[in-house]
Amino acid sequence: MKMEFENIAIIGAGAVGLFYGAKLQQEGFSVEYQSRSSATALQKTPLDIKSIWGDFKLPVKAFESTTEMRPADLVFLSCKALPQIDYKNLITPVLQKDSVIVVLQNGLNNDEKIHELFPSHHIIAASAFTCISRTAANQVNHLDYGPITISPFEQSSNEVTERVLSVIETSGTPCNIIPHHRSLRWEKLLWNIPFNSLSVALGGVNTKDIMQSSAIFSSISELMNETLEIARADNVIISPERVERVIENTREMEPYKTSMLIDYDLKNRMETEAILGEPLRTAQKYGVHTPVLKTVYNIMTFLNENNIQEKS
Repeated sequence: MKMEFENIAIIGAGAVGLFYGAKLQQEGFSVEYQSRSSATALQKTPLDIKSIWGDFKLPVKAFESTTEMRPADLVFLSCKALPQIDYKNLITPVLQKDSVIVVLQNGLNNDEKIHELFPSHHIIAASAFTCISRTAANQVNHLDYGPITISPFEQSSNEVTERVLSVIETSGTPCNIIPHHRSLRWEKLLWNIPFNSLSVALGGVNTKDIMQSSAIFSSISELMNETLEIARADNVIISPERVERVIENTREMEPYKTSMLIDYDLKNRMETEAILGEPLRTAQKYGVHTPVLKTVYNIMTFLNENNIQEKS
């Protein structure tokens, strides 16, 4: 297998994809971006990054469709994890025989979906713990944190995962590898399930608002405990130290408007199924009682369907 990642594709280049792609581009990698909503603006105006790691601007090659892009050695899938996405048609145009697919998405069971569609390709699960948002079509604001964690979907991808680690670290982004991709997903869900959902369900509050309320923090703890129980049933044990670190990191971060809240305010479809629905269905599969998660999922499903404003 070719181990040099000369050409990189960012599919679904929102705030996360644009930021990490731009960091790679800064270091000389040849990067192309797919963004249905922002391609036209990005073709006309350089990408403007405001970051705690240093501000910078650079022109980018952006396209509305992956059919316009060249084949890539390394593909970052960073679009919202929405159930209606046709991943086969979205990803296939940029694939070549040895392409590696990095699934940089929220939620559960995305890696399995991509592996089922592309079984001959190496699939790397990836998760970013960062506070980042897009303030305009060509502007990204990186407020806090930023490390990426990656994990091979299959053991046969261990060597490739090390190479992906090296590429990410070359861009100045801290990165580490954990051996089991399901652990990576559940550790991110430990934050995403309570904070993303409650930020919307409570009427639009940021992380600082949530952490300052003892009453709301009680609900955060209940959702976290239910998440830990489902993960345990799924053979993933998250240590108490990890839980405390997640809470402390959230307490220390800059006031952050979560990705679900941003989508809700923009009347975009939220990642309700990936972040809440899949964990809930996993709980039901294993017979884990999750009354708080079920209630929050029902509320978020209602808000999702009654807030959405489909765009042409």
